[in-house]
Amino acid sequence: MKHERGKIGTALLFAVLIAMLAFLSFGSVSAAQQHYVNPGESIQGAIDNANAGDTIIVRDGTYTENITVYKRLTIQSETGADSTIVHAANSHIFNITADHVNITGFTIEEASKRCGILISGATNGNISNNIVSGNYHGIFLSNASRNTICYNSVLANKNYGIILTGSSTYNKIIKNNASNNLKESGIYLSKSYNNEIQDNIANSNKGKGIELKSSNENIIANNTAKNNNGKAIYLKNSNNNEIYLNNFVDNANNAYSNESTNVWNSPSEITYTYNGSTYTDNMGNYWGDYTGADGNGDGLGDSPYRIDTDNDEHPLMVPWEIYLTALFRT
Repeated sequence: MKHERGKIGTALLFAVLIAMLAFLSFGSVSAAQQHYVNPGESIQGAIDNANAGDTIIVRDGTYTENITVYKRLTIQSETGADSTIVHAANSHIFNITADHVNITGFTIEEASKRCGILISGATNGNISNNIVSGNYHGIFLSNASRNTICYNSVLANKNYGIILTGSSTYNKIIKNNASNNLKESGIYLSKSYNNEIQDNIANSNKGKGIELKSSNENIIANNTAKNNNGKAIYLKNSNNNEIYLNNFVDNANNAYSNESTNVWNSPSEITYTYNGSTYTDNMGNYWGDYTGADGNGDGLGDSPYRIDTDNDEHPLMVPWEIYLTALFRT
C-alpha cells in the first residue's frame, strides 16, 4: 500500500511539474514585446510581424504608407508628433479594424481623398496626442464603440475634423482641437448615441463647430465653438442630448435646432463660484449674443436663451471656465 501511494504521489508531482513548465513556456511565448521601426522601414511590416499585445515604437522620420491595424497593438512614436510624420500613399493612413488598438504621437497628413485615421467596427481603442491635418476627413469612427479620442489636433482637413457615424456609441471625444477644417464641421455625429463630447475646441471651421444629425442621448459639455462660418452647434432630428457648460461665441449663428428636443442645462445642480460667492444651481451655456440681465448676481441669466423650439433656461453670463468649480458630470 505504501508503495502504491508513493507511485501515486510521484505521478502527481510529475504532472504538476509538467503543468508548471507548460505555463512558463506559454508565458514566455506570449509576453508582449517591443518592435522598433527606423526610417526607410515599414510600419505595416512591423504590424505584420508583431503578436497581439506587442508595442511598435516608430523612430523619428517621415514615412509614406497606408497602414492597416488588424490586431491588438500599441503603435507610438519615440519622441512625439512633431518628429514622426506619416503621409498617405493612396488610402487611409491608419485603418483600424481590431479592438484595443492605441495610436499615439504622430503627425498624420495628406490623405487627400481618405481619412487620416479610420476606426471601423472596433472597440476600446485610444487615439491620443496626434496631429491630423490635410486629409479629406481627420478622424472617422464608423460603428465603433468605447474608444477614447483625446488630446489630438485635428486641423485643416478638407471636409470634417472628427466624425462619429454608423451607430457609434459610448465613445469619449475629449480635449481635442478640431478647428480650421476647410469645408464642414469640426465635430460631427450622425446616427451615433451615448457618446461624450467634452472639453474640445471647435473653432474657425468653414461649416459648423459641433453638428448632430439623428444622434440621441449624447453629452456635449465644456466645449468651445467660436468663429465658425456656420452655426456653433447644429442639431437635426437629434433628441435627449445634454448640452451644458459650453462657450458658443462669435459664430455666424450660435445655435440651430430642427425637429429636435434637447436639454440645454446640466441635468443636476452644480456648485460653482461667481464673483467670490458660491451658488448651487443647474447651469446652461455661455452665448456670446445673450442680452438678458442677471438681477440677483448669481452668474445666470434671468431669462432663457431661445434655441428655436428649445430654451437654455440657465444661460451663463460669462464663459464657463470662470465658474471655478463647475465640473463635468461623472
